[in-house]
Amino acid sequence: MKRNISIAMLFTAAIFLAIFCFDSGWAQPDPNSPWPMFHHDGRHTGLSSSAGPATSVLLWSYCTEENWAESSPVIGSDGMTYIGVGARLYAFNPNGSLSWSYLTEGNLEGSPALGNAGSIYVGISGSDTKGWYTAFNTAGAFQWSYLADNSYVDTSFNIGADGSLYVGSGEYDGHIYALNPSGSLKWSYQTYGEAYSVPAIGAQGEIYFGSNYLYSFSPNGALNWSSEKLDTGWSSPTLGRNSEIYIGSYDNLYAFNPNGSLDGSYPGSFFHSQPVLGNGGRIYVNADDNNLYALNTDSSLYWSYDAGQLEGLAASSPAVGSDGELYIASDNLYALASTGSLNWSYAASSKKSSPALGGNGRLYMQGTNTFYCLGQETPPAFMGVPSSSSPSVGERFTFDVVCQPMSRSFDAYGAVITPDGTIFSFNLANPMALRAGLQSLALSVPGIPTTVQRTLFVAPSIPQTAQGKTFTFIMGFVPPGAAPRVENVISGYLWNGSVSVR
Repeated sequence: MKRNISIAMLFTAAIFLAIFCFDSGWAQPDPNSPWPMFHHDGRHTGLSSSAGPATSVLLWSYCTEENWAESSPVIGSDGMTYIGVGARLYAFNPNGSLSWSYLTEGNLEGSPALGNAGSIYVGISGSDTKGWYTAFNTAGAFQWSYLADNSYVDTSFNIGADGSLYVGSGEYDGHIYALNPSGSLKWSYQTYGEAYSVPAIGAQGEIYFGSNYLYSFSPNGALNWSSEKLDTGWSSPTLGRNSEIYIGSYDNLYAFNPNGSLDGSYPGSFFHSQPVLGNGGRIYVNADDNNLYALNTDSSLYWSYDAGQLEGLAASSPAVGSDGELYIASDNLYALASTGSLNWSYAASSKKSSPALGGNGRLYMQGTNTFYCLGQETPPAFMGVPSSSSPSVGERFTFDVVCQPMSRSFDAYGAVITPDGTIFSFNLANPMALRAGLQSLALSVPGIPTTVQRTLFVAPSIPQTAQGKTFTFIMGFVPPGAAPRVENVISGYLWNGSVSVR
């Protein structure tokens, strides 16, 4: 009996503070979201209506464990952030805690898209010959899925004004699909090449799509025109201010007029990434030669910047703030002025995921193993980050702690209170067990020189005995020798929260 109680407590764990260890409704895009889809909007401009962070202050981060992420984040109107990493779709609260995650049957390599009725649309690649287009609600519940046979689904949705969902099939199949908001097929078109592109939508509802050729479709699926062969690779079309269409290829960045005629091109090396817009109508695009290029509207070069790259992959694209500042992820996260000079950089690398800008000066980015939130606010001095505030029985559960630098000495305490009022303390010697009563975690710690974040507790599976129960967490720092009471806590270094098991 005693063993069963310990297991039930262990998944929620006490304070985790080891200082020494340091139909889903109408599917229009969410109009109140600061970044609802792949590269911000239906035109793929990558241009936010808000400025990004002026300095590289880390507000929080979360270890997603998987080291390969191609999806880029999207941001809801309530500040929730969603991203696919590996086989999981993650939803983060604005404070960095995990609201929920959903384990799928494949990988999520495309970016989510947010509808205005609380739906999240993602593509899932199950194997080389099977994938799914799937809808979830913002609470993490599955809504529907559409099976895409003979497709390696690694692409992202766009959402039309009438609620239609447009998506490419990815590798092998070579189709663009239009789905109804309910998940049924509206129409499809066989392209000549692999369909990695994310469709862009024009002012009259016309759809532009790249698959070795650039295609223009009417909303009903009729082909308006197609270009000469371009070998577009993984680049997707971006629509300019005057409805011009930009798309990258293996050897050029092309500009097309709305009628399909070629307007200009800029020669270069493997423009796989997404072109985005900047001040004065300029175009920014990353290439495999390590450079981020800024081009004028006449296709002439304005400037270039060596932004680095990882493993020969330069598919990350910049996000552009309303003040013209650019943010590009590669071997580091770089913030560039519109003139091409470096404002700041942050040591976080990304292979293919692109940054997204929130409406409050925040920047979100998926790096190698870690999801980052940078901003201009003062980060909390001390906070706990449970993997979920409402986990389910059988779910993996983790708990992180984040501590900002502090110069004074302290004693550390942390406890979890069970529904019947029993108190357990975290055990630094054995993170898989709890100690009875309120006991210290660490005594006479001289201070914290740098920000520390670490996963301090991992439970592979929440036991059935914990279902329906709520556990309270309390942790804090007190001056050396002080009693572990709330009134003795050092200002800013108290955190409490609860976890309720479904």
